[in-house]
Formats: sequence, structure tokens, C-alpha cells
Amino acid sequence: MMACACTFILENNSLEDISDLGKNLMVNLFGGNSDTTLSLLRHITFTKNVAIAQAFVTPERLPLTSPATSFHSQRVYFQIMV
Repeated sequence: MMACACTFILENNSLEDISDLGKNLMVNLFGGNSDTTLSLLRHITFTKNVAIAQAFVTPERLPLTSPATSFHSQRVYFQIMV
């Protein structure tokens, strides 16, 4: 996670690099492995929550979607660079 964060603050990264770094950080934050995609992790988390839930499973408890993570990462990156 530290390597992703250090790379994230470097200048002149491409949008694709920033999106990939953000997705990797999100997977790490939600306890996924390095080979797990964000969509797969979201599905796994949802199915686990449904299996143990006694009420409605709220989407706030799930990892962000891949596009949402990508946009968030780009927004944070460009705010840091300004």
C-alpha cells in the first residue's frame, strides 16, 4: 500500500496509472489480494454480507465501483498537484 501511495504523489502520471493505483489501494483497504479485481471484491463482499444479514444490505458498506474509484483517484491526484 505504501508503494502505491508513494507513486500516487509523483508528478506526470497518466490517467490510467492514477486509476490503476486508486483501484489497487481500494482493493487493499477492503482486504483483497493483489490479484483480486475491484469488481470481484465488491461481489464477494456483497455475497458475504447477504449471507449473514438479518436486514437489507446497504451499498455504503460495499467497496466503490471501479469507475467511481477511478474518478475519485483522479480528483484526489489533481487536487494534490495543484
